[in-house]
Amino acid sequence: MKAELCQLLLPLLLLDQVSIVLALKCHECVGIGDCLNPTDCNNQTNYCLNTWNTPPGEKTWVIKSCAYTCPPASELYGSSPASCCRTDLCNGALTISSSRILLISFLWAGASVALSWIGL
Repeated sequence: MKAELCQLLLPLLLLDQVSIVLALKCHECVGIGDCLNPTDCNNQTNYCLNTWNTPPGEKTWVIKSCAYTCPPASELYGSSPASCCRTDLCNGALTISSSRILLISFLWAGASVALSWIGL
């Protein structure tokens, strides 16, 4: 009986160890400009997340974290733009392409608001 119980528990223990090994690694930090702090995420984390905010006349604040979900590219995360990715330490640096997507998103949103005020 004990041997059968051990045979049933061993695969569960090994599965738990595999899930720890497969946990996503992301940078988790808050800083002015770009920040780096590699962290092992919870094994249920699916994304690495970058959010950033540049108050008028100030430097850009960056928040990097592990995330369970990813906001759509056109959606703001709270009051800040966000981008996410799904590979280890992929939120290491804000890329030019994400900056361009952000710029285009803001221009599109601004044009949409302006056109709605005009009544078009």
